[in-house]
Amino acid sequence: MGYSAIEAQYLSIPVYTFGGLCFLAIAYVSDRLCVRGPFVFLANVPGILGYVLMLAPGTGDGVKFFGTFLCAVAVYSGPGLNLTWLNVNVAPHYRRATATGVQLSIGNSAGIVAGQIYRAKPFVLGNSFSVAALGVSQLVIVLKWFYLRHCNDQKAKIASGQMADKRKVQTGDREVDFKYHL
Repeated sequence: MGYSAIEAQYLSIPVYTFGGLCFLAIAYVSDRLCVRGPFVFLANVPGILGYVLMLAPGTGDGVKFFGTFLCAVAVYSGPGLNLTWLNVNVAPHYRRATATGVQLSIGNSAGIVAGQIYRAKPFVLGNSFSVAALGVSQLVIVLKWFYLRHCNDQKAKIASGQMADKRKVQTGDREVDFKYHL
């Protein structure tokens, strides 16, 4: 955008601040409502729009800068809400600890990928990969939400006697009285 390195660093401050404040607001509402999936899904939408704005040919620097604010919503909110969604839906503690470690390991591998795809301006490859990753994330969120809802419905039918309990594992988060957070 024609700024010096130090000026560019100063311009990142409002983006980081906005992303952090959005995460705190979304996390607060998500926690109060005990709902995770729809908030993760909705937090990704501005990120997708932001990357599309940065990829669109002929957009001005101001529009691209605005796109970074939108991307910050997804970049900050997604990982925190996903980790929370995982933690409230896995039991007992040793399975939760393992699942958290696996999720963080996979998530941190993005740093390896980022160094390879964000090589040269205008970062078309990196931004395209990021918007595609958010698109795949949206699909996985929807599938997970429907799967957890299906599991809750099955547990409710088992508890009410409408269905025989033929499940092999019936402990931890698979106990009939454990309700998955959607």
